[in-house]
Amino acid sequence: MDADRKPSAWTPRRALVAALVLVVLAVAYLAVSAGPPPMDGHGRQLFGLWRTRHVVVALALAWGSIALVVWSFGPRARARFVALNVSFAGFWLLLEAVGLAGVVSYPKLLGGVAHEQLGTRPQPNVDVQGVAREDLATSWNLPREPIPFHFQTDHRGFRNAEDRDAADIYCLGDSFLVAGLVAQDAIVPAVLERDLRRPTMGVALVGLSPQAEAQLLLDTQVPFEGRLVLHFVFEGNDLLDSAAWRSGKKGEAPSWKERTLANQLVVRAQLLTQPQPAYVERRTGWIGDEAYRFGWLKNSFEGLEGELQPIADKLALLAGRVRSAGGEYAVVIVPDKLRVLGPSCRFPADSEVADWKSHCGPIPEFLARWSATSGIPVLDLTEPLRAATRADDVPWFPADTHWNATGHRVAAQAIAAWEPVQRFAQKAR
Repeated sequence: MDADRKPSAWTPRRALVAALVLVVLAVAYLAVSAGPPPMDGHGRQLFGLWRTRHVVVALALAWGSIALVVWSFGPRARARFVALNVSFAGFWLLLEAVGLAGVVSYPKLLGGVAHEQLGTRPQPNVDVQGVAREDLATSWNLPREPIPFHFQTDHRGFRNAEDRDAADIYCLGDSFLVAGLVAQDAIVPAVLERDLRRPTMGVALVGLSPQAEAQLLLDTQVPFEGRLVLHFVFEGNDLLDSAAWRSGKKGEAPSWKERTLANQLVVRAQLLTQPQPAYVERRTGWIGDEAYRFGWLKNSFEGLEGELQPIADKLALLAGRVRSAGGEYAVVIVPDKLRVLGPSCRFPADSEVADWKSHCGPIPEFLARWSATSGIPVLDLTEPLRAATRADDVPWFPADTHWNATGHRVAAQAIAAWEPVQRFAQKAR
């Protein structure tokens, strides 16, 4: 019977040739798919060249080449190969099930969960000192020296050195007023208090939309009669925050995909093989010898113009509540970093932000028109901050999206000199 048996056409030599073909295809696929991400694409890739799907396809071809070679060595080799792959797949599925069930947190285990930032929620009577890095330096792994900080909060959990039940002026806003990297006595509320000689309180937490800020002020139940509320609206990401707030997605837990072991391993591999995003230099401008990085671009407002009116409606409602209680209300526009620094920067040839005007959002222009119709005073801080920049006193940290001490000082001085604030400050209590 064995003499009549035809030899297998699938010999190890032929299998090896086919396997080499698959390896060549894998290498060719990686070669043609290599390249930087699109301007609006992901910031990191594997080895700075490939998206995850590119590497998955190449690995699948490589696995296929191994399978072809093993298959040519007969039934026993095939059985072992199948058993090995089934065992590995089953073990992996078990690991993913454990993670998705919440028994293990792979983001936390693999370092994918950042420490909670001070000021993201009310933490009463905090007094913490340490060092921290600028936000873009942290996100983009830039070589920047840490900055010493001293962070104190009052009994409500807001960043105020003086612990008061009420104040004459309330500064309402988000991270621009929390300002963890700026000394406590150099942030806007503290500077305003010195300049105006009126007790001033910051009511601010990191990451809030204008609507959430309005609710935060009402929830504090501070008195409004005879007081002034200055509501700071940020051009950079307040439309994004508004959209998240209105959809109920603000602060939601990571999706199931983000919690998988596979996703976390890919993210770690991307960070290891490309520490800095590909677009860092394209989002950089130079003033003198200093590189300034820009975070909030057109993708923070394009398609979100529908958030302008809901924001304005909430501001008007809050203004009505404050005024009906005998207080005064005004809006302060915090312009984005690129709007202020853009005219003074020189940009690389392949810069993504050289056309800086295209990355300026609609909030300042919209609120200027809204002020004219609503009668609510609005102050745009763009020009005072630009003037400081032209005088070589740049009001932003180089690798952060927030003001440095200069920015707070310039903003406070402009606010203190603003006619509605001057009029309020001169009133007798």
